[in-house]
Amino acid sequence: MSPQVRYLLSGAAGFILAACSSGSFTAGPTTAASSTVHGSVAKKNANVTVSALNLGGSTATVTVYSNAGARLLRTISLVAVDDLTKKLFNMTASSSGFLYIELPADPGQVKSPGLLTIYKGKGAKKIASIGLSSNYYLLVADAVGNVYTMCKNRLMCEYNASGKSVRKINVGKYGWNGAEALAVDSSGDLAIVYNDAAMVFPPGATKPSWSIGSSQGMGGNISATFDPSGNLYIAGINDKVFVFAPNASSPSYVIEDGVANPSEVVCDSLGNLYVLNGSTIARYAQGESTPESTIGVGPSAVSMALDAADNLYVANEGGSGNTGSVTVYAAGSNSLVRTVTNGIEGPASVGVSP
Repeated sequence: MSPQVRYLLSGAAGFILAACSSGSFTAGPTTAASSTVHGSVAKKNANVTVSALNLGGSTATVTVYSNAGARLLRTISLVAVDDLTKKLFNMTASSSGFLYIELPADPGQVKSPGLLTIYKGKGAKKIASIGLSSNYYLLVADAVGNVYTMCKNRLMCEYNASGKSVRKINVGKYGWNGAEALAVDSSGDLAIVYNDAAMVFPPGATKPSWSIGSSQGMGGNISATFDPSGNLYIAGINDKVFVFAPNASSPSYVIEDGVANPSEVVCDSLGNLYVLNGSTIARYAQGESTPESTIGVGPSAVSMALDAADNLYVANEGGSGNTGSVTVYAAGSNSLVRTVTNGIEGPASVGVSP
């Protein structure tokens, strides 16, 4: 679950003010490493910040690590969580150094309005809280720190890193109630993906510049991403990834080999595609429909993220008696670098930022 791409439309009315948010900080350890080290990541990633959203305890937390997961910096305590409300939480991080967390404003109510909080400084300071009309579990952030989420039924909202409203897109004009997935490219083009269709909006626009209709064979779309060339990848529960060239209304090709119950897709800086299939991650070279390699990540992998040097971070929920972990893999390989367990308890999402 990520960034990033799942949602819940609960239809609850009302607006919750920022005062309803809670977010307390607990300092992390100042000495020993918080992980098992198996190798090393590139030196230029020594200061990469890794954040994990933990939903395995009675209280949701976000743990923030420095040095690509090697040291626990702090723990952000959120609100109570149970099996019914776990799906109402989400988290993402941006390359501009901001952290975004969505949670239910009333943790005891499945149909509670939502609350989006924004942090900066490696999670050290909360700078904004934004009330949402419901919980949509859908977040993505762009390179300058703007964040996108459904803020109301039929309404997609964009906020800057200070929490100020930047743009509202009425998806209801196109017959949509909400969205299934979001993706944003390096230029700020926003893809809003529905069950079997998609639209792409240039920065600041409320009308799409690129539309993909519902006649392309997609169904049950669940995740989307752009590669550096602007190609759009859309994965669905029909075990397919559809690849669209910029502005194309029909797919260039469809990936089926190596795709099985996909939950998330991401692309690295070279255009390689990663598909999270639960117990494995399949990696494809740009333009290829057969995986060049497969990473066995176990049956409880739920989220993944890439840093600027293409090292891969995977959140693993863990099974019975296992609190889970965040595992780190060296760029472009199956080599396990680090297993982070300190502070981890049922992680549902992982994010990285400089």
